[in-house]
Amino acid sequence: MAKVLVVEDSAFDRKIIRAVLEKARYVVVEAENGEMGLRLLAEASPDCVLVDIFMPVMGGTTMIEQMKDQGNATPVLVLTSDEEPVTEQKCAKLGAVFFLRKPVGEEELRDCVAGALHATPG
Repeated sequence: MAKVLVVEDSAFDRKIIRAVLEKARYVVVEAENGEMGLRLLAEASPDCVLVDIFMPVMGGTTMIEQMKDQGNATPVLVLTSDEEPVTEQKCAKLGAVFFLRKPVGEEELRDCVAGALHATPG
């Protein structure tokens, strides 16, 4: 089973995402900010990362930048309420394979995680 690291500061959103992904038979590991996400990335070796943009301690774009700086090619999906096109462009430039806006439907979330798992790293 593929492992997904969910980096999201909202416990409520993490609970919903976990339920959707576990129903689709993924193993889910959770972090509440980017700093914790980077730590779990090293410890848990997930197959993909689902990350929010706005979080305390360390936000999603900083986490993605640090992943890239470390040479980590784990596929990243961004799930955010940020409506700014510049944010989507920045995430794409950093290598995010999907940019999803909240609220996201279950089917779209499952399809994008599956797509990220089949994305070619690098």
